Amino acid sequence: MIAQAEMFHSDVLHEQYKYMERWDDDGKGMPGSNGTNDELLKVAGSGLDAVIGFNLVHYPLKIDTSCVRGRGYKVLIHEPTVYPDLSKRNIRLSVSQTLTVALKPNIMMTSPELAKYSAQKRQCYFDHEHRLRFFRLYNQDNCELECLTNYTLQRCGCVHFSMPHTNETRVCRLEEAHCPANARGHLFIRKQHRNDTEDYLQQCDCLPACSSVRFDLQITQDSHTEEREIRTTVETQEDLQAKLQLSTSKILISYQRKDPSSMGW
Repeated sequence: MIAQAEMFHSDVLHEQYKYMERWDDDGKGMPGSNGTNDELLKVAGSGLDAVIGFNLVHYPLKIDTSCVRGRGYKVLIHEPTVYPDLSKRNIRLSVSQTLTVALKPNIMMTSPELAKYSAQKRQCYFDHEHRLRFFRLYNQDNCELECLTNYTLQRCGCVHFSMPHTNETRVCRLEEAHCPANARGHLFIRKQHRNDTEDYLQQCDCLPACSSVRFDLQITQDSHTEEREIRTTVETQEDLQAKLQLSTSKILISYQRKDPSSMGW
């Protein structure tokens, strides 16, 4: 994801959060780093030969089941300029499961010559055509999130803590958490009535960006046996029993092909 200062306008950045002073956007690591923890994970090819994998250990005693629904993880794969929103889309990774995700980037490009046509006619916005209140860069996801934030503020008098907002905007308290959730549902239902002049989403006018990157995902999921896999690395019976008390989940991510698919008009 791009640096927060590049994503948000200055009055949306909050002083109580710690931001990275230096941002590695080329994958080479920070100046003066030893190259172990600061570098971005990069792949040189596609397919399972160039897969990036993560092992997630589930500690049941550290999970308050009264606060979470179900066991497992939510995974979100998004474009660098898109603010992550798990409530909008996510991949579910269950405990003791292996999730394999093959990515296929699709690049959409629109010729600047089409700027002479109206956005409604070409059905997309160039960067300078639709300024957002919170975000520096325009894309449809950020626009819809900003629309949802404004609608939530209007309906609830506050916003969810994860929503972009200025210092003057009140964050909903725990006892008000149901209101932002209900606002999201109401806005989605109203989206079905695009011809209604009072439709809030229609007023937001969140067309796609004329130049964008999207990921098509091919997902497979299967269960794995910890005992069989642990026995290959653990020698003693005591170590085996200790390891078997903790469930693990795995996620493997790779590109379907090395070169992205490009579309333009």
